[in-house]
Amino acid sequence: MIDNFSPEKIYSDLASDPATKFSIDEDCRLLIDDFAKKHSKTVAQRYMQDGFEIGIEVSHQAAERLWHYLREPQKNKKPIPLNISGVAYVTVDGFVRYLTAGPGIPLPADFERFHFKPAPSKCKVANVTVCIKS
Repeated sequence: MIDNFSPEKIYSDLASDPATKFSIDEDCRLLIDDFAKKHSKTVAQRYMQDGFEIGIEVSHQAAERLWHYLREPQKNKKPIPLNISGVAYVTVDGFVRYLTAGPGIPLPADFERFHFKPAPSKCKVANVTVCIKS
């Protein structure tokens, strides 16, 4: 049954304990075999608490999938949902933040400009040569 769990679910279940989450986050720098050897026990113990009977091979495979998940670039992971309201703006440091905007409401001290998502362009440009005269 656990072999059908996604690595996101396994990580979420294990991360419910802060000490385990810290250990897993630190150990993802290990080689895959070292990580799987160490955390296959962690996975097995966690799911035995829920009444699952897990073999060594299944928990080892789950730990390997977890290692791959943790090593993926952050852009591929789903963002943590936040309750964000307001208008997006770009700070002087280049970060995107949100503010409540309206008449009489002052802009934040770090405000640089409003952040607008560019509209999709229907124009296609190909083989353009630009000459610059000096």
